[in-house]
Amino acid sequence: MLNLSTIDALQQIVGKKNIITDIDILNLYSCDGLRLQSSQPGCVVIPNSTEAVSAIVKCCVKYNTPFVARGSGTGLSGGATSNGGVIIQLSRLNQILEI
Repeated sequence: MLNLSTIDALQQIVGKKNIITDIDILNLYSCDGLRLQSSQPGCVVIPNSTEAVSAIVKCCVKYNTPFVARGSGTGLSGGATSNGGVIIQLSRLNQILEI
C-alpha cells in the first residue's frame, strides 16, 4: 500500500482522474499476459506526456517507491507488475513525435 503523501504528489502531476487506486481495477493490473505470477500494485498512474512520465519517476524516487512502466500488459515475463508500487501505464503515449 502506498502512503498518502506519494499518492497526493502523483495527483499533483497527472490529476486525480488519472490515478487508479480502486482495488477491483487494480486487480486487472496484477498480472501480465503470462498470468502465472500476480502482484497487486499500489496504484496505476496514466500520464499524457513524456514530461509527466519524467515527473512521475522523480516522484517515485523521492518517496522511495518502486515503479514499473507498462505498455499494453501483453508481455509473458511478469515484468509489467509491481508489488505495492506504482505502475506507469503508457498506453496514451502512442505517437512518434520525432526520430
